[in-house]
Amino acid sequence: NTSDSATATLALADVVYILLSPSSDKDKAAALRSLSEHIERVEGSDADALGAFLRCAGVIAPLVECLQHGSVAIHLEALYVLANLGSDAFDKQSAFTKQLVKDMDGFSKLVPHIFSDEINTQHYALGAMQNLCTYAEYAHTMQTY
Repeated sequence: NTSDSATATLALADVVYILLSPSSDKDKAAALRSLSEHIERVEGSDADALGAFLRCAGVIAPLVECLQHGSVAIHLEALYVLANLGSDAFDKQSAFTKQLVKDMDGFSKLVPHIFSDEINTQHYALGAMQNLCTYAEYAHTMQTY
């Protein structure tokens, strides 16, 4: 039912369009929630394909940018998505996602969330950290906190 857009899962193409275009916080939050729902529904080769599609579409950069957003609804979903896309258990090619996040200095944008007062943000940040923390220089980043 497309008339109830607040609860409907957006098509993946719409999610990508919203994340790559200037959009309102409301639309961005809805797109991120829909992306989380897509991630929850796939596994195996479908998860690998979703990860590859999102990388090729350029979605990792806006996800990393969302980590710095002040809205919990936005950065929480971005943390969830990045945690999954950075997981070898979700996407066998997650090393490519990890490299993109590294290239965008995403780890340093992730770390402050582990100190959040919001418990769900802490949990998702720790999950993302566990899955993305594969580079030795991340230990130095952690030492600065």
